Formats: sequence, structure tokens, C-alpha cells
Amino acid sequence: MIDPAVRLPASEAIGAIRRYAQEGVRILGVEGFEVVPDGIVAHIDLILDLSVIEMNAVEAASEAEDFVRATDRPNLIWEICADVQ
Repeated sequence: MIDPAVRLPASEAIGAIRRYAQEGVRILGVEGFEVVPDGIVAHIDLILDLSVIEMNAVEAASEAEDFVRATDRPNLIWEICADVQ
């Protein structure tokens, strides 16, 4: 499993999302952060919350992957929240 405190570039985040889906672990959300000279900045438009939407692990992973692909841009890193009880 990926440490939830780890932030990953888009390609690695998508790989992690796919691994979670293969293991049957549901993605609860993803959040993108911009890397700036002084640290990182969160952006409200880079948050996808799937925690209250009824869907299985594969459906949630698909939504999360589509969101990362659609919103990724240079200097972003991604945090994944998964239901890893």
C-alpha cells in the first residue's frame, strides 16, 4: 500500500490508483498540490471527493484516474486517499 502522506507525480499516482483497484481497495479521493519555490500549495479545483458517492473500487479508480489526467499540469503532485482499513 502507498503511504497516504506520500505525494506523487501524476504517472505514479495513476499507477497507485490502478494497484488499489486491482486489490479491491476503494479510492475515497485525490488531491493535487502545486510545487512552488516556498513549498506546496493546495488548490480547491484539484480536489476530487468520492467518499460519499456509491461506487465500487474499479469505478472509483476510474473516476480518480480520469480526474488526475484531466487536471494534471506541470509542477503538480498528487495525494491519494484510499479506504485501506
